[in-house]
Amino acid sequence: MKGMTLTNGFTAKLKRRGLPHHTFHSLRHSFVSILAAQGIDPKYVQEMGGWNSTTGVMETVYKQTSGGMKEQISQAVDHVFMTILQPSATHGNAETP
Repeated sequence: MKGMTLTNGFTAKLKRRGLPHHTFHSLRHSFVSILAAQGIDPKYVQEMGGWNSTTGVMETVYKQTSGGMKEQISQAVDHVFMTILQPSATHGNAETP
């Protein structure tokens, strides 16, 4: 089967089912982004995606940060620093007459 036959057939099937237009490239992008958001080791993603290394195209183009992941990381960072600061604040208040 020729490449354009496969591509056109895929596009037609999506359209018939009322699904949004996607390309094989956009599916690849989604694949990497989802795995990265789930914390999958980039080395495994590299192997599954067929890249030669984890640097370059995979890191700069495909792998992006997600809003949900940013929020989780932000909360984790807040927790770390609140844990560090809280005993100091409590300790400081205990010594205050």
